[in-house]
Amino acid sequence: VARALEAEGVRFVVLDRDEDLEEQMISDGVFYVIGDPAVEPVLRSAGIERAKGLICAVDDDADNVYIALAARSLNPDIFIVGRASAEASADRLYRAGADRVISPYVSSGRHMALAAVRPQVVDYLDVGDREATNLRLEELSVGSGSQLVGRQLTEACGTSLPLALRRADGQIVTNPEPNIRLQEGDLLVLLGER
Repeated sequence: VARALEAEGVRFVVLDRDEDLEEQMISDGVFYVIGDPAVEPVLRSAGIERAKGLICAVDDDADNVYIALAARSLNPDIFIVGRASAEASADRLYRAGADRVISPYVSSGRHMALAAVRPQVVDYLDVGDREATNLRLEELSVGSGSQLVGRQLTEACGTSLPLALRRADGQIVTNPEPNIRLQEGDLLVLLGER
């Protein structure tokens, strides 16, 4: 996760209990806090109250639930992604405030099956992971007060290709027309260069 965030240019802090990892984090040049991420003072010391997102990926599902619960109480606007090993833990994570829950076993199994059945599609969807290409999938949110509200899609996308548009009411428009006007709450999925 840290390497992927670093590749995206996202600032982050690693929280981990394992003091043996400190040397590696110093060597990698990442910001870190050694401590129990399930403890509120440790979350606060990592800046949870001003963070935009949190990835709960410790080995224990119960700890991930508690971390999500604590983080949501400290920062109601944070976007939380939780890791669930057990199927029952996914529901608990959602109830604790996670916005997305990933099961590594389910996700990797689905990815492997798709790679076997549709390898070219999987390669296309993994464009952001390959260093050999400048192509990437990106999302663009049209927030309140955005200068994009009322503008045509072509003005917002530049040279990127709009693949889909999700309206605030949940309606999804695939392959949207270039002259469609953007509205507050829209979400665009784009394919383009970095």
